[in-house]
Amino acid sequence: MEKIILKSFRKEMIILFFLFILIIIIFLFIAIYTSKIRIEIKNLIFNTEAEKKLDENSKINASILIFNKFKLFNKDIKFEKQDMEIQFLKKNDIKIDYLELFRSTNIEIVEFDLKANIGTEDAALTAIIVGLVSAIIGIVVKNPKFQINPVYLNKNLLEIKFNGIFNVDLIHYIYKLLKNTIKREKTELTKINA
Repeated sequence: MEKIILKSFRKEMIILFFLFILIIIIFLFIAIYTSKIRIEIKNLIFNTEAEKKLDENSKINASILIFNKFKLFNKDIKFEKQDMEIQFLKKNDIKIDYLELFRSTNIEIVEFDLKANIGTEDAALTAIIVGLVSAIIGIVVKNPKFQINPVYLNKNLLEIKFNGIFNVDLIHYIYKLLKNTIKREKTELTKINA
């Protein structure tokens, strides 16, 4: 009798174990599917007339929002060089083209606050550029908060102050990253085989 009870207990434990593993996998899938990458840009100041074009107080912060609520992996992104190259990873063996990854990814603009002064040596060109930039921002960004002022001083000038928050679905980013990694591996294999 005890052997029968022991066998049924083992079967129940095995079933419970696999059910527990299944629940954890479903939970992780839902967590990844509903998570977002949040990029916060605070006090980004760019001025072509200043000695340092980019203000040192500018901050870019990247984090992952689990279930679109809880912050995880909060990281400050620092500007490494004055020519606005940003170093995301310190290892050289992993190369990621972030512009390509974000090009066709849906980006949710949570906050967009832009103040800009634009000037060129030609007043007509300045007016056209200010109108085009304003129209493009108005079309692309929902509920933008921006102020673009033309500067008619017969000199080239660009002053930008920007604050913004952008969200990208984590699942899209992972898909793009995997797709680009597989594509890179295939090109390396064809180079080796050729």
